[in-house]
Amino acid sequence: MQEQLQYMSMLADYNDRAFEIEVESEMNASRIKRQMIMEEQTVINQSHTADVKILDQDSAIQRSSFISDSRKVLMEKTKGIFEDVRAKAEVEIMKKIDSDPTFYHSYLDNLIIKTSDTFEKRAVLCVAPADYEYVKSQIKRYSHEAELEFSMGQQLKIGERGVKIYNEKLTICVDSTIKQRLIQAMRFKAPELNAIVLPDVQLIE
Repeated sequence: MQEQLQYMSMLADYNDRAFEIEVESEMNASRIKRQMIMEEQTVINQSHTADVKILDQDSAIQRSSFISDSRKVLMEKTKGIFEDVRAKAEVEIMKKIDSDPTFYHSYLDNLIIKTSDTFEKRAVLCVAPADYEYVKSQIKRYSHEAELEFSMGQQLKIGERGVKIYNEKLTICVDSTIKQRLIQAMRFKAPELNAIVLPDVQLIE
């Protein structure tokens, strides 16, 4: 429970910082917009009607360009904050894994059983070298509980924990590594971040 509260606290901090960026971006946009309007009004008062039409077109293009640039900056900052918080949370999770093998084995058991429902008959488990012997010893239990025939596959890259589950031909993969699960959890806990600038655009890859 304490670890969950710590992760939720980090996510809350993530949301707060994202909100600050949004407010700052809106203030900058408003300030520049006011300045552009004042400049336009000055030129309008000194120009003929034909010149004003050209000015309106040019200023509209400038405003569109500014808004586009502001969105790009905000999207980059949002991605940066997301990655910072994800990295910090991953460090804490890895500490928990190293210090409490019982907790991690239980977590790994659930990952394998609950995220293998994509497959119908057979599945291949790829785990970290440190987890290989444990998972191998539990494979019959996994097969019974998930109603699948599991086999052991290649080991994960150094530094990866969790599991990748493949179909028998190794053409379909369910990535349940710690890193990927954390990314999914953060997206679920903070969905409003994708609506900060462009609701219809996936801001975070």
